[in-house]
Amino acid sequence: MTLDQRIDALVSLGEKIQLDQENWQGLMTIAELHNPWFTKENVENMLSGIKTCFLQKDILTQFCKDYPLKEQKKRIGLILAGNIPAVGFHDLLCCFLSGNVSVYKLSDKDADIIPYLLKLLCDFDPAAKPYFEAVEKLTDFDAAIATGSNNSARYFDYYFSKVPHVIRKNRSTIAVLTGEETEEDYISLADDINAYFGLGCRSVSKLCVVGTFDKHAFFEGQQKYLSNLHHSKYKNNYEYNYAIFLMNKLDFLTNDVLIAKKSDELQSRIASIHYQEFESLDLIKKYLEETANELQVVVAKEAVFERVCGFGQSQKPAIDDFADGVDTMEFLINL
Repeated sequence: MTLDQRIDALVSLGEKIQLDQENWQGLMTIAELHNPWFTKENVENMLSGIKTCFLQKDILTQFCKDYPLKEQKKRIGLILAGNIPAVGFHDLLCCFLSGNVSVYKLSDKDADIIPYLLKLLCDFDPAAKPYFEAVEKLTDFDAAIATGSNNSARYFDYYFSKVPHVIRKNRSTIAVLTGEETEEDYISLADDINAYFGLGCRSVSKLCVVGTFDKHAFFEGQQKYLSNLHHSKYKNNYEYNYAIFLMNKLDFLTNDVLIAKKSDELQSRIASIHYQEFESLDLIKKYLEETANELQVVVAKEAVFERVCGFGQSQKPAIDDFADGVDTMEFLINL
């Protein structure tokens, strides 16, 4: 396939994502049955993002202009994450656009959505089918991209040591609060924290606050996610964490759905968030520099970090918002 043909196939896939249609409603039902964290709302959010931010003709064309793309047909081993719906689709997209073959291993937690997307893609142009090969174990590949935890990353480093590879580990997202935030900013911040139940690496897990944490303004903004407590798995995590914090006599704040605890740690438990107070924005910037290798993105009103986005935007990555700041396309075309 030529690059134009690959782009046309992806655009067609985007056009087929019509979430009000029966086939998509059925897919979302199946996905939630297999993984209760993949609620209809969360799957809709992800598929809408894929459609509008990735699978548009102008977006794909502009994205590809930055790279000298050709038909490479290298076999790229992909280990796809499953923490949020279809999170591994971007790697498949990059492999396809770069003319490489995706030899991919699905996560058991996300075994329905990506195969359906690829089926529709290949239905439009059967010539796309050889570009995608699902496997249970990666054994025949020229390069690898693997996403997992810090523990699994050590195994990946060893397993893929003889080929070029990109290994992604745990990353966290921070929001910076300077005291100048509006009511709308706090409402938008609720999306950065709570979308996908906070399970993504782009989910805000910590607040860096200039001065004193404004708990009233913060929790007012969280009201739109009070319904999270109706989700059994989320509720179990909230109640467990609440009990643990009480038994350990830790100070924390809560609106009965989300717990805010003062801590210098980056990662927080499900249904909770950490906050840390700083005397100045300059001290926060220094902290961001010191922890840069552990950060995915920073939510802020100004450019306080290399990878920064506005309030409400952390869960809406553009096509060139590469995970861990590593340019996947650059890696693929230089093999």
